[in-house]
Amino acid sequence: MTRVLARHRRLVTAALVVVAAMLAGVLTGCSGVPRSSVPQPVRTLVDGGNPTPELTVRPEPGDDPRKTVDKFLQANVSKDERHPTARTFLTAAAAGKWQDGAATVVDDYRIGVPADNRVEVTGRVVGTLTASGVYSPTLTGSGRTSEHDFVFQLTQVDGQWRISDPPAGLLIRRSDFESAYRRRPLYFFNSKESRLVPDLRYSAAEQQSLASWLLAALIAGPQQSVLRNEFPDQLEAERAKVTLSDPDLNDPVKIQLPGLSQVEPAVAERVAAQIAYTFYSFQAAQPITMFDGPNPVRLGGSLPEQFIRDTFASVSPESSATPVLYYLRNGALMGPTGAAVPGPVGTGKPGLRWVAVTGTSPGLDVVGVGLASATVLTKGTPSAPLRPVALPAAATTRPEFRPGDTDEVWLGAGTKLLQAVGTRVRTVQVVAATPPAGSASVPANPTGRRLSAVRFSPDGTQIALVYATATTSSVWVGAVGSDTARVDGIHQITPQDWRVTDVAWSDSQSVRAIGKLISTDDIEIWSCYADGSSPQAPSAAGLPGIPDAVAAGSGVSTVVSAAGTVWREQPGGGWQDAFAPEKSIGTAPIFAG
Repeated sequence: MTRVLARHRRLVTAALVVVAAMLAGVLTGCSGVPRSSVPQPVRTLVDGGNPTPELTVRPEPGDDPRKTVDKFLQANVSKDERHPTARTFLTAAAAGKWQDGAATVVDDYRIGVPADNRVEVTGRVVGTLTASGVYSPTLTGSGRTSEHDFVFQLTQVDGQWRISDPPAGLLIRRSDFESAYRRRPLYFFNSKESRLVPDLRYSAAEQQSLASWLLAALIAGPQQSVLRNEFPDQLEAERAKVTLSDPDLNDPVKIQLPGLSQVEPAVAERVAAQIAYTFYSFQAAQPITMFDGPNPVRLGGSLPEQFIRDTFASVSPESSATPVLYYLRNGALMGPTGAAVPGPVGTGKPGLRWVAVTGTSPGLDVVGVGLASATVLTKGTPSAPLRPVALPAAATTRPEFRPGDTDEVWLGAGTKLLQAVGTRVRTVQVVAATPPAGSASVPANPTGRRLSAVRFSPDGTQIALVYATATTSSVWVGAVGSDTARVDGIHQITPQDWRVTDVAWSDSQSVRAIGKLISTDDIEIWSCYADGSSPQAPSAAGLPGIPDAVAAGSGVSTVVSAAGTVWREQPGGGWQDAFAPEKSIGTAPIFAG
C-alpha cells in the first residue's frame, strides 16, 4: 500500500536515521543565488563539471583569531561527511555540538578585526539551505539585501586559538556554492500516480555518499504534501542501502530495499521509476537493480529486473511532444505557420484578448479559450461555436488550461484565483507555505494582492502565479493535488526588486519571467528554477519595446510579444522576428503540445 507524505511518519523518521548515520553533515544543498543589479547572467548550476578540490587548510601555530576564522570558513566548503577539517578549528566541546547540516549562503563576507576574543563576519544573506537540501532564496532584492553579522567566540587551547562558539550551520559564499554544489532533483508521483514530478534539492556530495543521500531522501519523502511517495510501509528503511558499481563495466547499481518484495509488482514498479529518474542526475544510463535480501525484486508486467530511466518513459515529467506556438492577431487565433486557425476562433469576430490552447495535433485540432470581455470567458474549438461563461469578477490574467484537461480553465480575477469547469466557476483556495525546518525565510502570504498571471507547469502539479502590490510584483509557486480547488504551499521565488509582468514554464523545473528591475528600470527577461535558485537575465537587446507576454516550453526557444509583434529568442543570444517580417505582427504568444 502506498502513501502520501502526510501519512506514515514512521518511514520518515527511519529515513532520517539513515541520513544521520550515513551522511551526517553532507546533507546540505544549494543553488546559484540572486545576481547583482548588473544585467549579467549568473552561471547556472549544472550537473557534472570539474570536481571541487578538497581544501588543505589546517590550524597552524601563530594563527591569530582572524586567521583561524578565515580558515574555518574555507573548510566549510567540503565533501567530507562531517566537515572534519572545519572541526579542527573548534574546541572539543564546540566540535561535538556544532550543527553542520544546514547552511547560510552569502554574496560574500568580510572578516572583522578581533575584539574581546570575538570575531564578527559580515555578509549579505542571499539564501538558506536545510539539511535535506531544500533551498530558500532571500527575497528582499538583489543589491538591497541587508547585511548580517555572524559572531565567532574564540579561546586559546594549548597556546593556539580555537572557536568555542560558532554560529549554527555552515557559512558559505555564493561563488563557493556555485562551484561545489549540484542540483539533484528527487522524483515523486503526482496524486493520480500517472506522472513523476521533480522535487528540487541540492548537494555537494559525490559518488557513494551522494547515492546514499539520494536513497535516504527519497524514502523520507517530498517537500510537497500533494505528491505521493511510493515507498511502502513494509520497507525496512533503516536497512536500505545502495552500492555503486564500475560504470565502465556496465554493472548495475545495487539497491537493497528489505521488505519491498512483499508489495505488489505495480508498487515496486513505481518505486523503481522514482529511483531511476532520481539517480539519472549522476548515474546517467547505468542500469539499476533492486534487491530484497539476495533476490532481485520483481516488477510489474514484462519489465526487466535491471532498469534505466528510459524504462519508465511513460511516467516522464516532460511531454515527448514538441510544443507548438500560437498567438493572437487582431483578435484572431494564429497557428504555428503564421496563418489563422480555421473556424470561429480564427476569424477575429470574437475579439479575443488572450488565449489558452490545448489538445494540439498536426491537424490543428485546437481547443481555444479566450477572454472576449472582462467578465465573460469564451470557450470553443476551431469548428464548434464559442460559448460564454460568466465570471463573478473582472479577469486580470490570461486564461490557462490545466494540462491533461480540455475543459478545466484557471484565471485570476483581482485578488481571487478562479477555476472554470464547463460553465461552473469557483474560487480556488490558496494556502501559504510553511518555511522548511532550518530555513531563515520569513513566512509570506499573498492574500490581498492582485493576480496578473496564472501558469501551470507541464505536469499540471505546480502552478506559477504573479501577484502584484502597488510597488512590486513577484512570482509565487504552489502545488495542486487531487483537490483541484486548492493550491498548497504557495511561496514567493523572485526578489522584491523584480517587477514581474508575466511568467511561463520552460519545463517542470524552471520558469521564465518578464518585467523590469526596479533599481535600474531596465527591461529584464529572467530565468530561474522553481525554487528561486540560479536566476539569470539573458539580454533583452533587439526587442522593440517592453515585452508584455512570454511563452516557453521544453525543447523550444522562448517567445515574447512586444509592441504588437512576436519575437523568438536565439540560441546564441538576442531576439528576432518569430516569423518572416510580414507575419510577426501579434500578441499573447502561447505554446501548446
